[in-house]
Amino acid sequence: MNISDLLSHPVAYHAFHYTLVGNAMVRFTGEVAMVNRSLCNMLGYTEQELLQKRIFDIIFAEDAPLYNGYINDLLDSNSDYIEMENRYICHDGKHKWGTTTLSPIKVDGLPERLLLIQIQEITSRKRLVELNEEFANKFRMLADNHSDLFYDVMLDGSISFVNRACTKLLGYDLYELEKALGEIIRKSLEHVTETYTKAPFEMETSIEGKEGHVLKFKVLHIPNFIQNELVGLHCIARDITLQTRLEKALKHSEKKYRLLADHTGK
Repeated sequence: MNISDLLSHPVAYHAFHYTLVGNAMVRFTGEVAMVNRSLCNMLGYTEQELLQKRIFDIIFAEDAPLYNGYINDLLDSNSDYIEMENRYICHDGKHKWGTTTLSPIKVDGLPERLLLIQIQEITSRKRLVELNEEFANKFRMLADNHSDLFYDVMLDGSISFVNRACTKLLGYDLYELEKALGEIIRKSLEHVTETYTKAPFEMETSIEGKEGHVLKFKVLHIPNFIQNELVGLHCIARDITLQTRLEKALKHSEKKYRLLADHTGK
């Protein structure tokens, strides 16, 4: 039996060649033995160019140790497959991300050991994640130097980021803030998951600081979507304690003025 015999059945042949997933059969020594057209199109090589390469020639250098480690793990275990995410070097020198599945081909009578490598391209998704991380880093740099309270909420209710104003205004660290904001976090997540809104919305809440003082905040919640999937909330809490006191004092003064005016009129 040789390698081509593995695809002698029409079902096996179609499963390997007629798919959007890039497929390759690779010897355990690293030489590429067979590829499909999807892999050629994905990376920009001809079939002959790929067949003249070793698999590590097209793996991004930083990912090669991880890749090699997974292959060794596969050899040392009874696993049927291993899945990972890594980068591949294209013909033009650029790289693409792929979800890679490695599985050993176990066929009696086969004179050499082979790996079936299946690659689903995820470059666009990875770039969106990178752009979101870049935006998040810029957002946090801005937030850390702002007097308002900035924090990010995950869908499980945990806070993944909080700026320095938290300690200044309330005296809490991140974990203490989660407890203090528990009720408004619950309400805001209920609102956004029920309505699936992408529009920012506001809520007001009072928070007791570590020293016992109570501050009133108006919180702007900005839903955070990645690829149309809700992943959490960006939140900006503005201290309106003084404003609320002034409005209350003004209303009290207006009430006293009206009483005085009514009494004077009589």
